[in-house]
Amino acid sequence: MNPSKLFILRPVATTLLMAAIVLAGAVAYRFLPLSALPEIDYPTIEVRTFLPGASAEVMTSSVTAPLERQMGEMPGLNEMTSESSAGASVITLQFSLNLSLDVAEQEVQAAINAATNLLPADLPAPPVYSKVNPADAPIMTIAVTSKTLSLIDLQDIAETRIAQKIAQQAGVGQVAISGGQRPAIRVQFNPEALAAYGLNIDDLRTIISNATVNNPKGGFDGLAQSSTITANDQLSKVEEYLGLVIAYRNGAPVRLSNVATVVKGAENTKLRAWANGQPAIVINIRRQPGANVIAVANDIKKLLPTLKSSLPAVVDISVLSDRTTTIRASVADVGALLALMAFGGELDIVAVIGVILLIGIVKKNAIMMIDFALDAERNDGLPPGEAIYEACLLRFRPILMTTMAAILGALPLMLGTGVGSELRHPLGVSIVGGLILSQALTLFTTPVIYLYFVRLAERLQGRPPAGVLAGESAE
Repeated sequence: MNPSKLFILRPVATTLLMAAIVLAGAVAYRFLPLSALPEIDYPTIEVRTFLPGASAEVMTSSVTAPLERQMGEMPGLNEMTSESSAGASVITLQFSLNLSLDVAEQEVQAAINAATNLLPADLPAPPVYSKVNPADAPIMTIAVTSKTLSLIDLQDIAETRIAQKIAQQAGVGQVAISGGQRPAIRVQFNPEALAAYGLNIDDLRTIISNATVNNPKGGFDGLAQSSTITANDQLSKVEEYLGLVIAYRNGAPVRLSNVATVVKGAENTKLRAWANGQPAIVINIRRQPGANVIAVANDIKKLLPTLKSSLPAVVDISVLSDRTTTIRASVADVGALLALMAFGGELDIVAVIGVILLIGIVKKNAIMMIDFALDAERNDGLPPGEAIYEACLLRFRPILMTTMAAILGALPLMLGTGVGSELRHPLGVSIVGGLILSQALTLFTTPVIYLYFVRLAERLQGRPPAGVLAGESAE
């Protein structure tokens, strides 16, 4: 039995079948998510706590250590790392791969709640946590610059008018802003003047903290109606701070302006980013899991001119890096698309490597088939149709066995658990799918292509075309 016989006798049907496979691959290419590396979902959570003005030592002892003690008791925690700096504490928690991220988030929230009583009472906000993927690099980095506006103003524009619009695009995951400076009121006191009134820095800090609060004030209850007092004691302007009474001496009020200078500035003056030699706000954009990275990048690039036109003329937006450049080059010409789509994979560098490895196998099988047919023509005097038929008949079993052995060797790449399996899976899918396709190309398409070029050569030489098979007629 020769499975290639039907395809040799029906070249038009074979051509249509191969065209259908190519069309299906093109459709799969449109729906496959693209990325630089396989999508590995690490159960990793990052906990951030901010206490402006605190030193790194204070953050370590009063914030990071209590949180670490509570979080170290969580089941399923594989690794915990922390970093304490001036005013900030960052704890990274990596859980085992078989633990659901939802369960991990619940455990982290419970640990934060348990550590609340151990944290400083003057924390401006409780610790916040978010899911992070250490292997997922930004797909695009954008810089916002201006020659006239300050970084404080640029930070406000980037947060309220640029990052929000980008985050609304389909496929966009996290939009992170760095290098900016948040506005703040800075009190620069004079130690000598403060000491002259019998005050110290702790007194001044306590007075300012008590003066700018937003606590509930209660309400008025009457016979017919009641109302809530909504007064806000928070100070927001430089003038309000300058007029703050910090003490009374000799029956006269001592105001903050008598002992300190109050200016409007940045919360952290040592934080800054540069782009092309100019101070800038840097926006890092990450995609959602499973989103097509090239489609997401194209949508963002189309959005940028519209964003630029809606901003002040002195604000400039530029693309610092585009990670899709190498991805576009890698997937331009290769891809075991149908197999990847069928197994829920995505087209990435690892999958492309598997397809590139298959190019040699496809060429080798086709060359073996054609060489065998040419030898049959020269040595046995068979016509082209009979020669390629004999080649398919004799080489069917060796090619099939070779392909099956290669598939069995690639199957373990598709199986298993852990981080390694996430990297091996797309490689195994592309190899197995490509091997099956190469088998079909060798046995069904190569004979048709061979006969086509033989007949073309006979027409160019003015010879009548030979029959396909003895006693058989082609389409």
